[in-house]
Amino acid sequence: MLATFSKARGRALATNVLSLLRFSTTAPELPPFAYTPPAYTGPSKESVRALRHEFMNPAIFHFYKDPVMITAGKQQYLYDETGRRYLDAFAGIVTVRVSDRRALAPRPSLTHACHAVRARSFAR
Repeated sequence: MLATFSKARGRALATNVLSLLRFSTTAPELPPFAYTPPAYTGPSKESVRALRHEFMNPAIFHFYKDPVMITAGKQQYLYDETGRRYLDAFAGIVTVRVSDRRALAPRPSLTHACHAVRARSFAR
């Protein structure tokens, strides 16, 4: 009885977990926003990708086949080369870090060490 209950419960739990892992393939609709980005006139996405491949270190790579090329931004939104709008969910991390004045305060010991390294490298 206990083994049957455990197997049935395990199957139900696995089904619930799998249903949570299924992602929607459609993007949610963003609310209206009174801004239209300027037309993008820079290099094409393909040429940027070719330049990255030619000049960037191979250790710097994308985890996706077709990376988004952000060309404009306004408030909480980013725009790609086609004008498609995205919600910027990453900028807050940088904003919080930059606004922490204690983190940006100069550290005399670090400044002194940097000057010492620079003086040694130029003394050679």
